Amino acid sequence: MARAFLAASLAIGAVFSLGGCGSSGLSDPQPPDNLFTANIAFARSVSSGTDIFVVQPAISGFTAANVTNSAASRNVSPTFSPDGTHIAFVSQRDGHNQIYTMNKDGSNVTRVTNSAAYDTRPSWSPDGTKIAFARRESGSQSIFTVKPDGTSLTRVTSAGHTDDMPTWSPSNLQLAISSDRSDDGFTHIYKVNADGTGLTRISYAPGANDSDPSWSTLNKVAFTRSTDAQGAQICTMGPDGLSLTRITGGTVNTGGWHPTWSLDAAKIVYVSDRTGNIRLYRMSGVGNSLGELLIGITNDFDPTWGPDYITSPIH
Repeated sequence: MARAFLAASLAIGAVFSLGGCGSSGLSDPQPPDNLFTANIAFARSVSSGTDIFVVQPAISGFTAANVTNSAASRNVSPTFSPDGTHIAFVSQRDGHNQIYTMNKDGSNVTRVTNSAAYDTRPSWSPDGTKIAFARRESGSQSIFTVKPDGTSLTRVTSAGHTDDMPTWSPSNLQLAISSDRSDDGFTHIYKVNADGTGLTRISYAPGANDSDPSWSTLNKVAFTRSTDAQGAQICTMGPDGLSLTRITGGTVNTGGWHPTWSLDAAKIVYVSDRTGNIRLYRMSGVGNSLGELLIGITNDFDPTWGPDYITSPIH
């Protein structure tokens, strides 16, 4: 169900399968849950399409504020600026998928990219100077970077492949991406310098698709690994591909996809359809479950984790 939904509503690529990562860290001690000051944005299916929501602290649990409120548009793939005041996202409001920015409360929407191509999966650099994204044109998809004001558009990866889901290293110097450029018919995780040099494959699993990389501030990469046997599972590894560990349960009903790290690298928000709806869940960085983020029956996806609140919540 999850992959059918994502292919239909997000058009972000092929169905992911899951392979064997190492053992899970589910028995490790669970850290205290201090999410009540967190900035977490995500996309939610609404009657008119999809909108961007931002998680809000509440007296008990969490609520979420719709910050795009677009009556006839599709808004997905949010990513926070490093100071937490702005969000870059993808919208079809002007006809087809392009990158936009807005204030965290949804005001001051500004178009960043302006092309006939299909732009998606923005990722804001830790120093705030660039946004990496995937651009589909002429039958292939490549990684580009651009300044938030739309200038200095730069190609990072070559055409002829499907490169997707860029995520920045904490140093601002490298990106981790998913790509089908190997000759085995599967997607894998690669790292590449931001200037396009040094492309290196870092995930290896015969018969598995690896995708959704998220590079933490403590230099660990979380990603989705899927196989026919286990479905989508979340794993972590070092940026050299070593220390590989599966941190979700290892079965179809305990897996998930699209992990995103908290800025302290202690927690992960991810997506799962284990209850029938596509929902957001939380766990520690070693796999201890912290439960569903927002209880409900809507489809929530594309989570991103920004810094703690530096201004008052959105009302």
